[in-house]
Amino acid sequence: MIPDAEENDELEARDGYHLYTRPCVRVAVNIRPLVTTELAVGCTNCISVPPGEPQVQIGAHSFTFDYGYNGTVRAYGQTGSGKTYTMGTNYNGEGQNDGVIPHVMETIFSRVEVAKEST
Repeated sequence: MIPDAEENDELEARDGYHLYTRPCVRVAVNIRPLVTTELAVGCTNCISVPPGEPQVQIGAHSFTFDYGYNGTVRAYGQTGSGKTYTMGTNYNGEGQNDGVIPHVMETIFSRVEVAKEST
């Protein structure tokens, strides 16, 4: 769905730029916690997330999250880099470290329930 002129003006007022003039590709990151074997050999996290801030830090570089309205989720990387973890779950059934897909589904169904209750 392409925003109409009114929606584009709202985006510009809120975010400071027109939808049609900003870059078309954005990247999101889900950080996999270190596993036991990595901790055992002294591995450390290379990415940090400042508490309460919409950004990630990699070394001296900070990357700030922005607003999104539509997206595609892809996982690409080396074996063992965390693709399954990012997309799915840690398979313990607790939901504590659920990946992108379970979070999205939970949000969708929660919003459907709220919509049902308000009608």
